[in-house]
Amino acid sequence: HADHPAAEALRQLLNETPFSELHGWKLVAFNETEALFMVPAAPTETIGFWSAEFVRRDGAWAQVRSGQCDLQPAMTPVEPAIWELAPGEEVTRESRDVDILVTELGCSSGQSPEGRIVPAAAIYLDTSIIVIFGTHPLPGPQTCQPAPPVAVVLHLDEPIGARALLDGHVFPPELRVSAP
Repeated sequence: HADHPAAEALRQLLNETPFSELHGWKLVAFNETEALFMVPAAPTETIGFWSAEFVRRDGAWAQVRSGQCDLQPAMTPVEPAIWELAPGEEVTRESRDVDILVTELGCSSGQSPEGRIVPAAAIYLDTSIIVIFGTHPLPGPQTCQPAPPVAVVLHLDEPIGARALLDGHVFPPELRVSAP
């Protein structure tokens, strides 16, 4: 979308910043007053994407934010949560119940998400199973210190087989268990 009116503002940003080394920017979301461009990060980087967001004010496009970006599933009013294998848990091809730890990503004043964890959503693919957990946020304002993880049993509808287990709280999903 090199012809989108905000593209000229992106080109100017690229000429004036270290973003000039990033190639392949795509317009991924836009309307009459907002535009979001993204480009995948290099495989050596620990992030998924770089982003640049612009708004139109008084007829001109202006950058409002840019930087690192990891895509997360939209789960409103639930917030994505991270999960990992519980210490000492052994996963086999026959495993259907797996002990894991779920950590809340949202701000919860350091309170445990126990009782607020949403049952897992799983996507069963040929080479992997993507598992997404979420939490119901606490009402009202919260501070953002880390909350303790909660032990949970992940129940899968199918045995793992020769598939990896991936955490789908971000895109691309993160590897949690290699194929057994």
